[in-house]
Amino acid sequence: MDIQTKKLALINRIIQHKDESILDKIALIFEEEKLEDLTEADIIQRSEKAEKDYKEGKVFTTEELLKITESW
Repeated sequence: MDIQTKKLALINRIIQHKDESILDKIALIFEEEKLEDLTEADIIQRSEKAEKDYKEGKVFTTEELLKITESW
């Protein structure tokens, strides 16, 4: 089976799948892959931005975040 056939087979399985937890796991795999591509400089930059946001009060409680993400 070539890569295009594998991709199409996976797409079809994803489309037909009804279990959202499986879709969440697939999304997590892609997110982890994306994180692996970060350089050390990227990680430092993100960390510095997060610290700045925290100091400026740009934060959410867990409850606020859950409410925000309900509408996604």
